Amino acid sequence: NNLITILPQNLFRNSPVKDFYLDNNLLNGQNDFSNCFSNYIKVIDLSNNQLTGKLTFTNHLSLATLNLQGNQISSLVSTSGKSLPALTQLNLSGNLFSTIPGNFYSPVECSAVNLLDLSFNQIAGTNITSQLSFPVYQFNLQSNGITALPSNYFGNDTNSAFCLGVLNLSENFLQSIDELGVSSLVNLQNFNIEHNIL
Repeated sequence: NNLITILPQNLFRNSPVKDFYLDNNLLNGQNDFSNCFSNYIKVIDLSNNQLTGKLTFTNHLSLATLNLQGNQISSLVSTSGKSLPALTQLNLSGNLFSTIPGNFYSPVECSAVNLLDLSFNQIAGTNITSQLSFPVYQFNLQSNGITALPSNYFGNDTNSAFCLGVLNLSENFLQSIDELGVSSLVNLQNFNIEHNIL
């Protein structure tokens, strides 16, 4: 809750800082965070700032939690072009994403801490990846404008289907529950599809 507008490059590049919180500030006009943090970093919280467009991060070896909620971000990339190896919790709620950032977030192991929050974005119509190809336990797609999911969206990757335990598709424009393919989600415990047009 300050008025910080920019995060200097190399500020924590050689620092042992593991948890970094800069939420509720005025960060803006900065898109490259690739040299801001060391490989010791585990938590980065830049939520509720004024970040826009495409953001770039280094493939931090330890980064497990990235919170970018409440900005105007439309895409994420890493310097290597590959997903971040340790990232398990990614909160992108309240941004401008039109697709799922599978090239940035792609956990390898199934875990109850795996969380991907894309609620209140712009993934409209059927503009969603053809298949969920990574294991996520909590998957939030609330309030996007999704009209349908691709056939076998959850069914083709057994690791993904086995892992998913919490799925929120509320406040979209889904018209049929039969076409969602949730029968393959054997460990689904919480399924929210309220406020659709079923």
